[in-house]
Amino acid sequence: MKQSSDALLKAGVTTLVIGTENMISQLQEVSSDPSLAFGVKEFRFLPEIQQDVLSPLLTLTGVRKTSESPTVRTTKEADKKDIVFLIDGSFHVGDTNLPAIRDFISRIIETLDIGSDRVRVGLVQYSDIAKPEFLLNAYSSKDELLFELNRLRLRGGTVLNTGAALEYVLKFIFTKYSGSRKEEGVPQFLILVTGGRSRDDIKKPAEALLRSGVMTIVVGAENAIEQQLQQIALDPSLVYTVDEFPSLPKIQQQVLLPLSTLTGVKIVSEMPTMKSIKDITDNQNRDIVFLIDGSTKAGSSFHSVREFLKGMIEHLNVGLNRNRVAVIQYSKDPKVEFLLNTYSSKDDILDAVDKLKPMGGRMLNTGAALNYVISNVFTTAAGSRRDANMPQLLVLLISGKSSDNVKEAAGALKRAAIVTFVIGAMEADGKETHEIAYSTNLLFAVHNFQSLPDIQDQLLQPLKTLIVEIIKMPTSVTEGDKRDIVFLVDGSYNVGTFFYLIRDLIINLIPNFNIAKDKDQISVVQYSDDARIEFPLNAYTNKELVLTKARQLRLKGGRTLRTGSALDFVRTNVFSSSGGGRHHLGISQILVLITSGKSLDDVKQPTEKLKQAGVVPFVVGIGNVDKQELHQIAYSPNLVFQVDDYWGLSDLDLHLLSISQHVESVPIPPITSADSDKRDIVFLIDGSAKIGKGFPNVRKFMMRMVDNFDTGAEKVQFAAVQFSESPRTEFFLNTHSTKKQVLAAIKKLKLKRGKKINIGRALDHVIKNVFTSSAGSRVDNAIPQILLLLTSGKSRDDISQQAEKLRKLGIVLFAIGLRDADRSVLEPMAYSDSLAFPVKSFQGLLNIENRIQQIMKTVAVQVVETPV
Repeated sequence: MKQSSDALLKAGVTTLVIGTENMISQLQEVSSDPSLAFGVKEFRFLPEIQQDVLSPLLTLTGVRKTSESPTVRTTKEADKKDIVFLIDGSFHVGDTNLPAIRDFISRIIETLDIGSDRVRVGLVQYSDIAKPEFLLNAYSSKDELLFELNRLRLRGGTVLNTGAALEYVLKFIFTKYSGSRKEEGVPQFLILVTGGRSRDDIKKPAEALLRSGVMTIVVGAENAIEQQLQQIALDPSLVYTVDEFPSLPKIQQQVLLPLSTLTGVKIVSEMPTMKSIKDITDNQNRDIVFLIDGSTKAGSSFHSVREFLKGMIEHLNVGLNRNRVAVIQYSKDPKVEFLLNTYSSKDDILDAVDKLKPMGGRMLNTGAALNYVISNVFTTAAGSRRDANMPQLLVLLISGKSSDNVKEAAGALKRAAIVTFVIGAMEADGKETHEIAYSTNLLFAVHNFQSLPDIQDQLLQPLKTLIVEIIKMPTSVTEGDKRDIVFLVDGSYNVGTFFYLIRDLIINLIPNFNIAKDKDQISVVQYSDDARIEFPLNAYTNKELVLTKARQLRLKGGRTLRTGSALDFVRTNVFSSSGGGRHHLGISQILVLITSGKSLDDVKQPTEKLKQAGVVPFVVGIGNVDKQELHQIAYSPNLVFQVDDYWGLSDLDLHLLSISQHVESVPIPPITSADSDKRDIVFLIDGSAKIGKGFPNVRKFMMRMVDNFDTGAEKVQFAAVQFSESPRTEFFLNTHSTKKQVLAAIKKLKLKRGKKINIGRALDHVIKNVFTSSAGSRVDNAIPQILLLLTSGKSRDDISQQAEKLRKLGIVLFAIGLRDADRSVLEPMAYSDSLAFPVKSFQGLLNIENRIQQIMKTVAVQVVETPV
């Protein structure tokens, strides 16, 4: 009986079983899932279970609309699920209803087989913005999940932006980094629990979730709008509503059913909306290469592949001066059937396709085949017209996992401006197909090659109407493997809550770079009224660290946009050798400016200086921007990208950083770096009683810092100030002229003492009395000014005005926190969030020593005000 029921399951048949209670174990063996076995004492009681049986039938009817043909799944695979709960944490729910939601989720988790290799659960709370409570890979046991769930507290908020929350979970939670196993084919579920009307657009994010294969179940209560709920859900049958949150237990079983019966949804493909791809008319030309799997596995359905190719070609306007077509077959090795210039008429091509025979072979070397078409088919000798800027399109049909690595070849295709469509069938590896496709919108999945006619129209539309612009890039940008890339991003209030979409664009671009000490370097700078370095070019030398810092970016704020001033800032402080730039070594430098409005200051002169310095600016404009201004800043019109809204950023693809067709190199003037090793560094040390016995460790930290710099009157100068209720200068910048003298002075320091700490007063003191020419500061000579603040807690007085004043003076404040001084205390004072360093113990000071030194040795900041 088990063998027969497994056969039904493999064939895609979902079986529900009704029998008497005394044979329930046998019923569960036959049913597709134990929850689909229903027992009654006697058959006259059948009406009592009518509603229970009806519910999965209604659920499964909805699935047929969107579900792919079932694939053969092992029991272990069928047990795997990734489930994310997205819950309304606004005041619509309130503290009185949160326990009901908590209990509802707890009861669902209780029924699941939790484990890192089985069911994973994540939780996100939202109101105006979304906040993760725990990720899919945070906990691997039921007890841990329930414990964390019990600690859940209401986020609060009066506005409900459900659309932004849906976008958030797709971008940041259903990802490999957060524990999603989407690439492994594990079913992805989102359970939305909401009690109010969304204030933002939900349609686009809901469609994006569906396209990505996430199955959304919606639970609505109280003031939730039915129409919105149905728009969000995978299918209207997956919307469950109750009048109030305490009634959630009534629908628990109904919500559980789709979790056990749904296995996946078809990823719907659509035309890309990338800026680098544009609509064209049907009579424009393109070169199309079909690379087809000819292995033994594909052999049995090769007839279907042949008919599919003929059907596609029939719809194309083929000829040597129109669309050119080539066909390459591969398994272990590639085999040319005909090249782009072999045939000049459609009839000849169709005859050649009709004669195709599968080459056979058990091995599938997709990486080698992709490299082969780049080197031997998309070439002038083989009929490619890429030198004439004709779009180059590749259509890959694949039925299994590659025996070799495809990653490098996939990257090479994108760098060569070849747009790759991928059709995956049978046992094609999801991760590989995603990697190869130029965009997820050009990725198609079929159960087997016999199903190819189902996607013919979907594939033909972009194949006939889309091209990729070949961007003319300066040679200095495309040659070699070393670049300095700076993202200069709008951090004004005009961006507001949409800042996470800008951050996401940066995160998506970072993997395209080869980040290492002697390779690519990345920096991020935010600007509005003024500019702020998030991290300099040479701060991080591996991709993971850069990604981690990028994920931590938060909106800077500011009411106006001064793009001209920001361009000057990055030229003098970020692209310069003192800021980690390497243009003096002949290494190319790229600026990616992302802006949402018109600049209040002039951009013409700063742009000219930037280009004269050899920097190549790309410009991304969002919404209602000044097009003339964007074109003025960009290196060329081809490097201007405009999107209608922030959602459009997710479709923007800047593979252009590598795309070809070289023109003249940008001139790079000689650069001097006479003052690159000079710094004025002031220690501002908490001397209150709270520091107490830890003061010797503070002294030791200071001495080790001094010891690692080339100290002297014409080199690095040091000063020290202690503070508690009031500040006290220990020595000025010009008091000691040798390292030995500075170390001796630090060694003699005694704890000032005092019960309170007034940091605002201390900052005011160093601005007026230490960072001055009379006290030895060389701020007038553009020598970097650095303030190293060490505190044990929160200030009793206001620090906001002084912190802002320091930034305007170009004084870079590093904030180190001990004891009660966490990030919430340090970040408002630090020059940027990345320069806030909370440590758990005095011993921890020594652990951050090298990191701080590295940044201090490279930092350089423009002075936008002079001391008064």
